[in-house]
This record gives sequence, structure tokens and C-alpha cells, in this order.
Amino acid sequence: MIHARLQGVARTLIMTLRARADEHLRQDRLFADEWSYEWYQWMPTYPDYDKWYAPPFQLASAIRTLIFDKITEDFLKKHKNAMVVELGGGLSSRPYRVGLDKAQWVMLDLPQAMSIRYKVDSQNDNLLFITAEAQDDKWFTRLPEVDSK
Repeated sequence: MIHARLQGVARTLIMTLRARADEHLRQDRLFADEWSYEWYQWMPTYPDYDKWYAPPFQLASAIRTLIFDKITEDFLKKHKNAMVVELGGGLSSRPYRVGLDKAQWVMLDLPQAMSIRYKVDSQNDNLLFITAEAQDDKWFTRLPEVDSK
């Protein structure tokens, strides 16, 4: 288990990660997500979340994930060499579901969330992690150059 205690808004990434992990285990799943399933096994538990986590939440999270995956896939089909910046990217596994090689992916999130991401994932040529608040526009200067077509 990862020894980290998330506070405030950063804690919400555990619920959506759990929802994607649970979706991966379903026989009638909407998408496969082995990364979320694996990462969730390492997360600290938050018993107070159990009262909020219910089948409707899990299903709504899975449908939301499917919709955003589809929107991203459609965008990437039309825009070669694109950059995708996920605000609040925390433990998003979208690059792995949609295709890490199809874009330059940037995960942007708060320090607490990104400290967890660094423990389960690593940056590479197509995946960059930026620790910052979205409203702090200084993070824009850390984006890599992309030759979009």
C-alpha cells in the first residue's frame, strides 16, 4: 500500500479510480482499464468514502469515462501530433486506454495528487506530469513544443 493521506479535493481521485477499477472487473464492462485496477490495489483506504460509493456512482463514473475517452479519440483522429492536457489528471489512465502513442499527454494536478501518481506511474516521451494548480497560468510555460499538423 502507498502510505499517503490525501486531504481535501485531492482525495476525490480515489473514488474515480475505484470506479474505473471496478468497471474493469465487470463481465459487461464498458471499457478495460487494467491500469486503474492495478493502481487501486496500492491506494490507501478511506472508509468514510464507502457511504458515498454506490452502484449509481460507479456506473455514472464509468459512463463519464467512456464519453471523455470517445471525445478524446475523435479529437485525436482529426489532429495528428496533438497535445492532450488533463486538468486534474491525478490518476487518470486515459493515455493508456486511448493510446499513449497518439498524442503528447500532460497530466496536471495538485501536489498531493501528483505525489501519488509518481508512485504508480512514470513519465516518458509521450507522458509529462506537471504539479500545479490549474488557475496558476505559470504551468503553461512548462508545456513541451509540439509540431501539430
